[in-house]
Amino acid sequence: MARNSNNTGAVITCLGPGNSLWFWSINDGTWTPNAEEVAGYGSAFSDPAITTNSAGTEIAAEGPGNSLWFWWNLNGSPTWNGEMVAGPGTTYSAPAITDSGTATEISAAGPNGTLWFHWATHGSSNWYAQQAGGPGAVAGNISPGMVLGPLDNAEISVIAEYSPLYLWRQGIFGEWTSAQIGNPDLAFELHAWSTRSATGTEIATNVEGYIFVWFNTDGSQAWTLGVPSTTRDWYGSAITRDSGGTEIAASAFDGSLYLFGNTDGSTSWSSTLVAGPGTVSTDAFTSWPAIVRYPSHSVGQAGGTEIAVVGPSGP
Repeated sequence: MARNSNNTGAVITCLGPGNSLWFWSINDGTWTPNAEEVAGYGSAFSDPAITTNSAGTEIAAEGPGNSLWFWWNLNGSPTWNGEMVAGPGTTYSAPAITDSGTATEISAAGPNGTLWFHWATHGSSNWYAQQAGGPGAVAGNISPGMVLGPLDNAEISVIAEYSPLYLWRQGIFGEWTSAQIGNPDLAFELHAWSTRSATGTEIATNVEGYIFVWFNTDGSQAWTLGVPSTTRDWYGSAITRDSGGTEIAASAFDGSLYLFGNTDGSTSWSSTLVAGPGTVSTDAFTSWPAIVRYPSHSVGQAGGTEIAVVGPSGP
């Protein structure tokens, strides 16, 4: 889930029947989405990732035979263009995607738990690949999270083999360094989603039913732990920023959906019930929500939070 290029609506991508790939766009102030098939049957074999830039929308997903694929379109066009980023036997997780303004960047797990980073400059179909982390950097087929750092360098959050949480940072010369976050004995679960504040990086994940949020200030090696809820009730969580704090969307064991929020510098969290019990999926692999913030803009929207999540019988 992401905001569109003009920041006047949301865009969502999801797998369709027969491993097809679909895209929905919805303008602010309406509940009538526009649906488009991005790629037909047998095209996508993981949860897709989506981002936008000033020209259009970009989507990445694992393709046939553990390949990695990228699709893009231009604003206002229903035509989707597909490119193979990496061939068969290269990709073993759902990818993460960002756009630096001059290039598209994709990260995913490779063979033997390696972590890979792919990029292409805008307007080029030449993709470059770099191994960020060696064998065991990624646990199984767990997908990474990725954001742009303070120098538009990639930062990749990932759960490694035997469950420790790591952040991989790309240096100014393309080199990669990693930092372990939190207690290595914690059983981190499935995903680690990341976002950026004005001063640092924030990562949300789940540990044995709890929601953990980690905060880091640029230039510091220290990570501070926040716990939005003291109850052990949560399947999955997603993270975003508003103008002065952090927001977490989380799916509960009873099929309800909550929004947690805090203000920068505070350890207190508010909670809001978004949807009651039985309204979202309780499958551990499909219950992870997506969340974005949108500001006030010229079409009259006052700004707010948007959350997408799989329902009890499908998307």
